[in-house]
Amino acid sequence: LLKSQSFAARYPKPGQTAFGDINSNLFYSVDVGPVHLIVLNNYIPFHTGSAQHKWFNEDSTGIDRSKTPWMVVMVHAAPYHTYVNHYKEMECFMHHYEHLFHFYAVDLVISGHVHAYERTHPLYKYELDTCAPAYIVIGDGGNSEGIYRHFVDELDTNNNTFCSATSDPNTVGDEEWGPDYQRTVHPPGCSTLSFQSAYGTSESRELPRGLVPNSSNPNTFWCQSSQPRWSAHRDPSFGHAILTIESPSVAHLKWYRNVDGVATLSDSTTYERLESCANIRRLQLNSPISKSIVLEGDSLTSLPNVLVALGFITLVLSFCVMGITCMYHKMQKNSRDTITFGRLDETSSLDTNSAL
Repeated sequence: LLKSQSFAARYPKPGQTAFGDINSNLFYSVDVGPVHLIVLNNYIPFHTGSAQHKWFNEDSTGIDRSKTPWMVVMVHAAPYHTYVNHYKEMECFMHHYEHLFHFYAVDLVISGHVHAYERTHPLYKYELDTCAPAYIVIGDGGNSEGIYRHFVDELDTNNNTFCSATSDPNTVGDEEWGPDYQRTVHPPGCSTLSFQSAYGTSESRELPRGLVPNSSNPNTFWCQSSQPRWSAHRDPSFGHAILTIESPSVAHLKWYRNVDGVATLSDSTTYERLESCANIRRLQLNSPISKSIVLEGDSLTSLPNVLVALGFITLVLSFCVMGITCMYHKMQKNSRDTITFGRLDETSSLDTNSAL
């Protein structure tokens, strides 16, 4: 509670002038140009029937996709990634929300927590699905703990897989997996374990052997033995990215590593939203994606609106415990207002004047 009060005292939600209301900014939504952004909280009750879950359904139902065609969810912990640290911590959360993300046609889910970069193809329950969201892990803004360098499918110096280092999930109860700070808000009976088939990056290669088989179903595994096909790009590096919304149906994401400098593009992708999916509206990955983000749209035409959006961005990324500075830029070439948030490396400190 004290941490929530400290957070609320420093970061009011967008459009709010009073500080200190811990009930108003732990989850919320805001329209930024053509994007409806929803901020969820995996560290307070989120289960079906909770205030947050009810609010998410109400908010998602009320979105006018003709005005904000893009729907983006931000939540601190990353639902999908392949790093050892924080591996599969969000299984309980996704049990309550993943089907809703699919139903309401969420386009992107952006998270931090993992101090590295990874993006996925659109997927649903660990299977490729062009009518599902793509997931972006952007926890690479810098941290005193350093970069998370190891994937669960890597071998350590003793020729053992790092997957085994996560501990054998078969030896713990279904409700016991994950750190205490996350399990504290898990509802009774919420599943925290999941096992998948043993596929790797290439569909044509010999089927990988999988890592840590399920004791009750040996054909499924806790980890894959190579980068899974749903993982589009991963890189244990600090960096930043820019997400540009080009139109109601097209968006571009570019990622830059700090070690390469701003002139060298390390990863990029284009998203094209599909109209053929059964859910509300969808997107499809045409090439690769990226990390930190810029939101661009024709409706961002006034400085006050941009400042409100900047407040939102600062709130989200500070909530994700990532260094952040916010800047207002006028795009001269197309007269669009662009909101950019850049990331700081591990040796930098937060500039509170520019961030607020």
